[in-house]
Amino acid sequence: MTQGRPISDALEHEVLREVRARGVVVWLDRDGVYNGFVDELVARHASGGLREPVVAFRGSFLEWLLALEHHAAGPEMEPLLVHMPGFNTDTIRATPALELYEAGKQFQKALETLVREAAHGKVRPDEIDAFLAGPGVTLEAADRWLAAGTSSAREGFAGTLEQIGIEDVAHKLLVADGAFLRRVKETPERAELEAFLARHTGMDQTWLRFCEPVLRGHPAERLADAFAAWVLTVEYANDLRRPPHLDALKPLTALPRPVLDLCRTLAQRLRQSARERYASLADETELLLYEELPHIQPDDLGEIDTFRTEESRILDATLDALQAEAWSSASRLALVREKAASFWLDLDRTGARRTEWEIARSAADLGEGIGAAESPLKDASHWEEVRDRYVAVAARIDAAHRRFGQLCADKLKPDLPHFVALTEVSGRVRRRYRQWADRLGRDFARFCGEHGFLPPAELQQRTLFDQVVQPLVGQGTVALFLVDALRFEMAAELADELRKLDGLVELTARFAELPTITSVGMNALAPLVKDGRMTLAAKSGFVGFRAGEYAVKAPADRARAMGMRSMNETAHVLDLATVCSDTVATLKRRIGGKKLVLVHSRE
Repeated sequence: MTQGRPISDALEHEVLREVRARGVVVWLDRDGVYNGFVDELVARHASGGLREPVVAFRGSFLEWLLALEHHAAGPEMEPLLVHMPGFNTDTIRATPALELYEAGKQFQKALETLVREAAHGKVRPDEIDAFLAGPGVTLEAADRWLAAGTSSAREGFAGTLEQIGIEDVAHKLLVADGAFLRRVKETPERAELEAFLARHTGMDQTWLRFCEPVLRGHPAERLADAFAAWVLTVEYANDLRRPPHLDALKPLTALPRPVLDLCRTLAQRLRQSARERYASLADETELLLYEELPHIQPDDLGEIDTFRTEESRILDATLDALQAEAWSSASRLALVREKAASFWLDLDRTGARRTEWEIARSAADLGEGIGAAESPLKDASHWEEVRDRYVAVAARIDAAHRRFGQLCADKLKPDLPHFVALTEVSGRVRRRYRQWADRLGRDFARFCGEHGFLPPAELQQRTLFDQVVQPLVGQGTVALFLVDALRFEMAAELADELRKLDGLVELTARFAELPTITSVGMNALAPLVKDGRMTLAAKSGFVGFRAGEYAVKAPADRARAMGMRSMNETAHVLDLATVCSDTVATLKRRIGGKKLVLVHSRE
């Protein structure tokens, strides 16, 4: 770097790096602040001092096009820097440069951004602010200013700090490196460290005075704790979606981009490498921000939970929304939490916090699903429409209710921190579902009253065997699973699991026989239909259906009826527990060469 042109040198390094990496680079310089700098590059290239060619527009497109001919011919264009002063991304489109602009890489650099980036770590952020706020800010003036501010080489401990680098110095402070802290116990070294931190991170005496009431230990330890609070608070303040409440935090949102990026990097590094230390520092910093954190609202927070209170506030707001039956709000908050990687959830070794979020998300999903489909069968006009609406909408709600119930049964325990609130939420959700299910039942009853209680033959349960199973018998072994209370939504979930195993799965829905009790539904699966009707097995009291001279009222009777219809012998019967526990070889021996196997389950 040239001693007298530190900012120009940084700019040259950046723009030429882009040219070498991207090929053609079109530099849009709306205010023409870099004309002199680019003219120097043109001259250097002409004299052989710069390898990369530079073409500068200086008012005449004809001259510009003639200069460009030597560099931009053909589809494979050589590296080239094209300077276009006076143009932005909109006005460049009305010029002959449009084709080159769209084919190349765009480059823009505000002078203020350049100064802040080049001066970062060399002078304090407040000195950068003062220079940029003054008169006559040009590239040449910025070079003179920064060169003067860094003219004397830093020696002694200050030089050592520069050699170590800000990230390593900062990490030593954040983890309270004993050897390093002992080295900065003395006032001169500590003062040099404070100046070093001010240049690189912006932490100044105002912040140190703000932290003083809560700091403990010897001066070096207090400085380390104040710096930790600075890093975490900078991350927090710039992750908020609104300005901080405390006046002391508001300047932190105006820090230069390199400072913000550095503080975020340091905080993330500490979270990853020293989890317990980070948690301790964050909790201590919360004491410093006791007037700020109570003002947090969930919508204020960004993607990072710097402090424990942030994660807690989002969960509290989610539970409040669930208790108010504001399902969409609760679902939105839970989705944000699911997508964001929360340090505090990962730190919870008991898993209680994650369990609470899991229950809250499940409750929100169910409540929101019901809200979006209050009456799925309302105004349905034919059987196919009733079936399709149930499959597409109502089955999803049934599935969400089942999953929520299973989750609460397994995980809603008294040792959860929000057990009482979650129990109340569970009661609200269950009542909500019961109201929805009752409405679904009434709408279906109304439909049956208007259209009859028996759907077309292709949608009837009683015709399933003859229409679906019977045609397959004789084409190898057919296994028919008769699982009590396996609702359509559960079958849909099973089908998804089978597809993951590359199984060929086809899932369709039929209407169950009414009333939908086991003695009717399971026995109606046997082929018992004659002229579209089934005959009760007894004149008084329901025990099953008649199949010729015998009654079908148990698994063995169904096996007999199905086997006699298919192959003139009783079908082979297994129970589901046996199928699940047997080895493949044992199961093959049990089945042998049977054409039809019935697998029963009432689990």
